[in-house]
Amino acid sequence: MTGFRSNQVKPILFAMISANLVNAFGNWVLIFGKLGSGTGRRRRWMVNHVSSCLHDAGIAGGHRPS
Repeated sequence: MTGFRSNQVKPILFAMISANLVNAFGNWVLIFGKLGSGTGRRRRWMVNHVSSCLHDAGIAGGHRPS
């Protein structure tokens, strides 16, 4: 293995940092109920709905058999 070149590290680092920022924002909105996303049952339903949509789109969660 020859290692990463500097032109390969920057896009990977950018992707990791942006993914963490999007995750933190999603947690802030959906889990903590900010921006009017509701509390209690409605908030849990929204988190479940978003995660199931991501799963159906193949973006997150589990393995899809081919």
